[in-house]
Amino acid sequence: MQVQSYASKECVAKYARLSRNHPKTFLKVFAQILGSVKNKKILDIGCGDGVNTVALAKKGAHVIGIDLEPLMINKCKVQYNKVKNVEFFLGKAQNLRMFDPKSFEIVIINMVLPNIETKKEVQRIFLEISRVLKNNGKLIFSDINPASLLSPPTKGRWYTFAKDFNYSKDGSDFTAHVRPDNKTYLTFKDKHWTIPLYLECLRKNKMVLTHIMEVNDRPLPKNTKQIPAFIVFGAQKLG
Repeated sequence: MQVQSYASKECVAKYARLSRNHPKTFLKVFAQILGSVKNKKILDIGCGDGVNTVALAKKGAHVIGIDLEPLMINKCKVQYNKVKNVEFFLGKAQNLRMFDPKSFEIVIINMVLPNIETKKEVQRIFLEISRVLKNNGKLIFSDINPASLLSPPTKGRWYTFAKDFNYSKDGSDFTAHVRPDNKTYLTFKDKHWTIPLYLECLRKNKMVLTHIMEVNDRPLPKNTKQIPAFIVFGAQKLG
């Protein structure tokens, strides 16, 4: 099947069918890590079609969503133009210079890191996040759960791997195949980043890990091993 490009109208349409599950998948976990977000200033990096961004704004936060794809941002600006306390801009995780240092109490980068091409860029992202995050501010970032990555395929999600894929090697290539419903099929080329790399990036940028949580985006059949699809990390910047 053809690999999806986030820059295509077809992908934007299909992605909407995938992301409609994101609030109930991630927001409950986010709430456990963040507590109340009322009156907090949040940066949502790689906001996609804005589903989580708007959900957080409706909980009383002021949220800025950025994404590098113009089609996604344009869709957000049109679809959510009447939603209060939310703004959308073109922007890249690797370069947050549009924001002043210590501008945000919370930064979220949800299911973006598998799309990053190089280790150097991953490291740069954590550096930029630390710069714009206030002291004692909170970071949430997420990835494909390692257990899910190496588990047998399910009807809704499975993975194929490059010949030289190595679980312990940062930047190993794999392909994610996702069926959010019976009418939709998406394929994404992704990169595998190790948990030790994430811990190193936190440490070097004066952040500490506070939470590790696991979640699924859909109910799994009772006869399966109930392996979670995603892993969510909570961190805090030291004061």
